[in-house]
Amino acid sequence: MSYDTHALIHKLMTLPMEGSEASIAAAGALIAEDARFWQQGAGWIRREDKLAAWRMMAPMLSSLRSDVQSIVVEGERFAVEMLITTPDDRMVATLFATVRGGRIVEAREYIQSLGASAPF
Repeated sequence: MSYDTHALIHKLMTLPMEGSEASIAAAGALIAEDARFWQQGAGWIRREDKLAAWRMMAPMLSSLRSDVQSIVVEGERFAVEMLITTPDDRMVATLFATVRGGRIVEAREYIQSLGASAPF
């Protein structure tokens, strides 16, 4: 591989959280044009839908704190666990995805609330 998979994954998980159009566009550049994402409650969505969701949530995203907890890479596949802290809650976001040619081609994303008092 001519790209750093860990760096690519870390950027994909953290750039949208900045909440700016530039950071969302930079994250979008890491996603293949024909990529698809599976999201809880929405099912399979296209790259354009994912970028639109990030843009819609941009004001909220920039107020969150996110910390990548772990990244596991096996060939073209990877898994990421990220802790997200909001003013009212803490959540775990887990992403399972496939990367080819330095771009995400498919991903499944799960988010689970930990509740404000749940230990992590």
